[in-house]
Amino acid sequence: MVIMNLNSDTASVHISSYGGHLGNVTIQSNGVHTERFSSDFEVLNSGLSRKGIKVISDQHLSIYGISKHRNGFEGFFSIPTSLQGNHYFVTTGTSSSEILVVGIYQDTCVFVILNSNNTRVLYNGNSYSNGSIIKENLNEHSTMQIYSEGDLSGVEIEASKTVSVFSGNRVSGPYAGRNHMLEQIPPINQWTKEYVTAPPKGYSYDCQIMSGYPDTYVNYTCSENGEESTSLPEAGSFITLTFGDSVCSLISNKPIMVTMIVEKVDRPCLITVIGLVKMTGGTTVYVPPSIIDAQLVIVSNGSITVDPVDTSESTHIICPSYINGCVTYVDNLRNEQKYIISSPEQNYLISSFFHGRGSSRRRKIGYPIQHFNIEMEQTMREDSDVECVESTTDDPELPRTCQCCSSNNYTTDELDNILQQLRNELYVQPTKTVRYTRSLISAPDHRVSSKVIGYTCGCVIGCLGLCLLVFDRDNILTMMKTIRENLSYKKL
Repeated sequence: MVIMNLNSDTASVHISSYGGHLGNVTIQSNGVHTERFSSDFEVLNSGLSRKGIKVISDQHLSIYGISKHRNGFEGFFSIPTSLQGNHYFVTTGTSSSEILVVGIYQDTCVFVILNSNNTRVLYNGNSYSNGSIIKENLNEHSTMQIYSEGDLSGVEIEASKTVSVFSGNRVSGPYAGRNHMLEQIPPINQWTKEYVTAPPKGYSYDCQIMSGYPDTYVNYTCSENGEESTSLPEAGSFITLTFGDSVCSLISNKPIMVTMIVEKVDRPCLITVIGLVKMTGGTTVYVPPSIIDAQLVIVSNGSITVDPVDTSESTHIICPSYINGCVTYVDNLRNEQKYIISSPEQNYLISSFFHGRGSSRRRKIGYPIQHFNIEMEQTMREDSDVECVESTTDDPELPRTCQCCSSNNYTTDELDNILQQLRNELYVQPTKTVRYTRSLISAPDHRVSSKVIGYTCGCVIGCLGLCLLVFDRDNILTMMKTIRENLSYKKL
């Protein structure tokens, strides 16, 4: 865990887990501290455990997690609890997918709603599929991990209180040195409608677009030749597009989440794209140890400066006309070095991410850079939790509210009975539908031509039957004679 204090005052940091106090750290202004944790905190299996780590400070911090694993090397930006929420949609790769939900507060009820594409999802020794709902009660430091051999993209998560959600893949990629992918997912109230995607220099990527609301339409432009479009009909619908090495602009009518899968076929990494943020001032980025070929990819509508940059780093800038800005690449970043991203403009829009690879086995790592502004800081002070209340609105644009913490706390058996009752009430017998009835009835046709064809066919069939009787009359008479003789014999 890389902890950065970006404030002018010293930060006092307290780190704890379910087992108790892990340590106190004092970080000087603009200082960096690296805290390492043992494999005891690794969530190994699908089920419920208590392996969450809590970090509290008297200053605003910027924290990045780096996961060193036998299957790979990945990183994520740790979203402050004040910017998290209770309604998520998840994005993953296509195989060995995992979702991790971490409890922040006591008595938090969580619903994990699988979509119709999810098959054989494992949790706590049970198997779920095709629209099932997994319910769990979380407390502080609780960790709820769900696993599937396939893709978990589109899974919906609702909770009565704020939770942290991580997703990714245990292993991904076809080669022996496969990498695992990991990212912390932002809630839908942090999504936006405009994004610019750009791959790391020298890499290609696939772009996954996730909808949080029905009837979402996305226009995307990846070249001067014009824009294309796609539609996402339902909340949780997603599409994966191959953008290659193109810089693309995406604009939607409703908020969406955009994720890049960089270098999909060779030790990939998962990067959540942050929408353009209005900034004043600069952002500090730290290059962790044991990372080589590190680079920053910065999208902005203003002139960008990265300091310090000497002869060892290189900067490359491209400005496609269709993104209304420029993409700045700064590569060959040095290990354990801090860089400040800033602009001479007083106000500017920016979105950026970090990418590199481990010093061994060329496994990739990537995560977004969070740019904090004044509006975000006010939100962090005001919105500290989400209360569990019953929904009183029918507005489909608003996220649904989890009601599992109302006066009715159902057990698993009770929920199964309720679901079975709903299935019985809503199930329609196929043989009782109008469609099935119509399939058994020929449509009337009163045209003269149809009548002529019908009479002709009847006559032909009748003549054929009469011919058969005539040709076989001798056998028929013999058979009738035999039957009469047998009946006479029985009477005697």
